[in-house]
Amino acid sequence: MALSTEAGWNQTTADWHRLLRLGRGFGVAERGGPLVASAVILPYDSDLAWISMVLVIARWRRRGLASILMDEALDACRRLGRTAFLDATPDGTEVYRQLGFAAGERITRWSRPAGAATTTLPTVRADASLEPACLLDARAMGAPRRALLEALAADGRPILQSGGSLLLRPGRVAWQIGPLTAADRRSADALLADGLAAVGAQAAFADARDAAGFDGVLRAAGFTPQRHFLRMHSGTPPPADPGLLWLTAGPEFG
Repeated sequence: MALSTEAGWNQTTADWHRLLRLGRGFGVAERGGPLVASAVILPYDSDLAWISMVLVIARWRRRGLASILMDEALDACRRLGRTAFLDATPDGTEVYRQLGFAAGERITRWSRPAGAATTTLPTVRADASLEPACLLDARAMGAPRRALLEALAADGRPILQSGGSLLLRPGRVAWQIGPLTAADRRSADALLADGLAAVGAQAAFADARDAAGFDGVLRAAGFTPQRHFLRMHSGTPPPADPGLLWLTAGPEFG
């Protein structure tokens, strides 16, 4: 948490526990001291692994620690037979290109500070099934990740509709709106509207594919663009339909 908090990221302790339970972490620590650098791989159920949490505390940067950890992470992905994916910040894009990553779509993080009002977030019915959501998400990503979605849903608030699904979950500084998967634009708009209504005036992040065309809706709801990510991959990506993914789960989960 010290690493991600210093960087201003939104992960909670529960997020770290999820990443380390479902995936594998790599780190560098001072001798007899605290962790100073990290990287995590999160293997999906097959075909693909997500790399994230590549962090180095400020006083240990520019010493090659991130490169060492990325080499370890990529080697682990190869041993698992997974294509490696990540969401790169502008500062990291060229570094990842030099490691053999190819560029994909651009994603924008939209941010909104908290207002005065709060709302009670919706809860999913006890008999509601994540099965359709998992199947649509697998088509969107090109790989199933049921274990991850179930873990996120257990700590968050799923909104399930016939045309898709949206997950809301608490973060360290703001609610994360996403992932949102939907079969068509009408369903995506309806899910986003429900998610925005549920979050109300609470602080929130939404990581939208630029191609989703949500800019106007998010601006009208008080969001502004905070930063950009470039989705990148190393290896042959599995067949996917990214047009079904409107909001991502965040750069730590994909």
